[in-house]
Amino acid sequence: MGRDNHPRMRQAENLKRKKASKKPGQRFLIVCEGEKTEPIYLEDVKRALRLPSAKIEITQCLKGTAPIQIVAYAEKLFVEGDSRRRIPAREWDHVYAVFDRDAHQSYFNALSKITSLHNQRMRNDEKRVVPFTAICSVPNVELWFLLHFHDQLAPLNRDAALKALKKFLPKYEKGMGGVYDATYRSLPLAIRRARRLRDAGYNAYNIGLSSDMGKLLFALRSEYKRMKGKR
Repeated sequence: MGRDNHPRMRQAENLKRKKASKKPGQRFLIVCEGEKTEPIYLEDVKRALRLPSAKIEITQCLKGTAPIQIVAYAEKLFVEGDSRRRIPAREWDHVYAVFDRDAHQSYFNALSKITSLHNQRMRNDEKRVVPFTAICSVPNVELWFLLHFHDQLAPLNRDAALKALKKFLPKYEKGMGGVYDATYRSLPLAIRRARRLRDAGYNAYNIGLSSDMGKLLFALRSEYKRMKGKR
């Protein structure tokens, strides 16, 4: 038997080919307005989908809670990274800025800035163009949670959204854990309801009601399905 045909050599070659053909997973940098509510919810999503921490960075904005600060911080993290927190520069395929409409004065400026960043077509360490995306909820992220239980069709303010949500999650408080576990069974329904609101003309730019959180969940679940196919 020639040396190249030895079983161990063939096994090593097969392993080498598999590694060479394996496509790297998508890498997500997600910067949130909230200190707890959105980060805890998204961390629960990451855990439930068994997405690797090295590829999904979920962080609070450390420069303030104004939307314009969140978008600026997302840009800075992508371009410069943060060595102290082991967040590498440009090693991301998607950048998301998560914030609520609420009564933020810089809200529309933040939308304009993230559109500008997206149009700059910045590239990552693999020379691929990285999309910058705003994940906005109007009036706030409680609307997104509410859509899992109720087909909300009329605009409401942030206090009304919180009150309506408490009808279905009586113990709900901002920053609490376990919201994903309490809502995930209705996630497809919430995504459809959020899509219907967009089809009805509600979006991040008007004063009605909308949530883009379903877009982010859809992206994370798509990554989960892609990785599941490789497991």
